[in-house]
Amino acid sequence: MFSPLARLFTVPALTVATLLFASHAPAQARAYHAHGTAQFAPNQSDFTGSGNATHLGSYTEVGHVTFTGTGTPGVLAVNGWAHYTAANGHVLCAAISGTVNQQTGAIQGTATYIGGTGNFANASGSSALTGQMLGGGALTISALGSISY
Repeated sequence: MFSPLARLFTVPALTVATLLFASHAPAQARAYHAHGTAQFAPNQSDFTGSGNATHLGSYTEVGHVTFTGTGTPGVLAVNGWAHYTAANGHVLCAAISGTVNQQTGAIQGTATYIGGTGNFANASGSSALTGQMLGGGALTISALGSISY
């Protein structure tokens, strides 16, 4: 069937093809959970924080949000972004949207993952955000969802 020379080239060619196609397999969704704290800067739009998350380990974050009124008294819409720097230096980027209740301090929202660097260059997915304003611009936040990368 195959000559010895053809066999010599077929096995390495199949091995290379398998490795090439395996690296382009679609990313699988993985459970994601995070918990951290953050502090708003005096401008009340920029924030920094830290915490711990699956797939990131201990992380630090920087971000920016804007607040706009809603049709509900005392509830503000929140829109912005955050960059989470993982323990290994890779960055996960997220778009943030949600609400904050000015009377109770309750935070509800969504983080939508939109890439990053290193392991997270092609990240996607989203998490539900819940949190609490603590006064003085401090807050706690938790995320529960899924991520693909």
